[in-house]
Amino acid sequence: MNNSFTSIEDKWKKSKKSIQYSDMNMTSIYEKIGRINSDNIKFYYGTLMILTLTLVVITGFFKFVAPVKDVASIIGAGLMILGLCFRILTELKSISKIKKVQIHENTMQTIEKVIRFHEHRKIIHTIIMPIILLLYTIGFYMITPEFLKYLAVELVILFDAIYLIMIIVLYIQFRKGIKKEMQNIELTFNLKHSVLNNVNT
Repeated sequence: MNNSFTSIEDKWKKSKKSIQYSDMNMTSIYEKIGRINSDNIKFYYGTLMILTLTLVVITGFFKFVAPVKDVASIIGAGLMILGLCFRILTELKSISKIKKVQIHENTMQTIEKVIRFHEHRKIIHTIIMPIILLLYTIGFYMITPEFLKYLAVELVILFDAIYLIMIIVLYIQFRKGIKKEMQNIELTFNLKHSVLNNVNT
């Protein structure tokens, strides 16, 4: 997936030298960019809802169902909650950034802004998300020893297994989302070439 991002970035940098800026009113291209942004915003809001719901459930669980007392468990719970909060903030920032892209400005400037936005998303997917997921997992397993004090070993093992399954499912879902974003990047890149072709003809 990272190779795909790099490939698109290389293509963009190489062709950037030959860009001829145009103020042409390309309604169809504006509409396509608008649809890309609209699809992205829907995806980000969906992700935001899932993350917020997870945060509410996790916080409620530690507050009302199984309040932890050991220092390690408190740190673990804190890592999980803070990780989710930070991830929610990254989605809110993404929504804010993509909404600032003005569709009806200079066509090439618009496309460049969209591509820069996707470079921002690349950082989230390839750096921030793995770190958050790692810290969240560490936090979860830091709580396990305290659970063993009050619950049967079999039940704790079941909880741990369910967590692993949940992480795998979430990972698959996020990969699908990343793939969709990659397609949007490729589409935006193709739109840039459409603009160049119109300028040069």
